[in-house]
Amino acid sequence: MSSKTEIVKPRRLYLCGPVSGMKEGNAPEFAKWQEEFAALDVETVNPTAIGLTLDTPWNDAMKVCIVEMLECDGVAMLPNWIASSRGCRLEVHVAIAVGIEVAYAMDWVAHCKGKPVSRASRLVQRRAQ
Repeated sequence: MSSKTEIVKPRRLYLCGPVSGMKEGNAPEFAKWQEEFAALDVETVNPTAIGLTLDTPWNDAMKVCIVEMLECDGVAMLPNWIASSRGCRLEVHVAIAVGIEVAYAMDWVAHCKGKPVSRASRLVQRRAQ
């Protein structure tokens, strides 16, 4: 096992961004990033496209989203990710607690294209094996 720490290309990313209180539940922004990652051959979980509605109670929606997120090997924070979003804060907190890599979506894109990832955006790293 190598002692070098690096982020590996994800197979499946969870898209993290605000939904509650956003126009159209922020679905257009999530869809844009889902397409961006699909072009890079990276599967994504888009919380606005997993069968929940804007009428789904927040706590029920978060249970579904967190279960989906736990099946991912990375979390991509959308550019409009805001720390004032309870759901975003919870998702990032859980991801960090269980060792899922978290970075800004634009840095995941750069990484998947073989470009360096900003150390400032890297919240969690997994040791390369």
